[in-house]
Amino acid sequence: MKALDLAGHIVQRYLDYDASLTNVELQRLLYICQVVSLVEDNKPLFEEPVLARKFGPVVKSVYDVYHYNAGLDLVQAEDYNPFVPVPKFVDDLVDKMFTTKELRILTNRESGAWYKTITEGKSVILRADMISLDKEILEYL
Repeated sequence: MKALDLAGHIVQRYLDYDASLTNVELQRLLYICQVVSLVEDNKPLFEEPVLARKFGPVVKSVYDVYHYNAGLDLVQAEDYNPFVPVPKFVDDLVDKMFTTKELRILTNRESGAWYKTITEGKSVILRADMISLDKEILEYL
């Protein structure tokens, strides 16, 4: 699956709920989905790399498409294809409607891969083996 297909699905689901979602929140949801897939299925949900950026994990291909709104709510699902199959856990995750703060706490924990990577001051790719360190996230889902 492409990260952009997953992003489109997540954004559309939020729009269907008439709920707000920013690009930063979307990035964090993508990261959590990747963690769940790596831990539960032992394979990535999408192949695009995850970067460690200043405010959290980022999938650049998705960021480039959705950054137009800066910190405002996303208003449409770009390149959304309702026929791309998405694992059930993605919808279950979206249904929880995590707040911005809850998402930040989940993805930016001191014991997690993002924090361990970003403390070096670089925007480096979070490797799958590092992302799997965030399996603690599953306890909150």
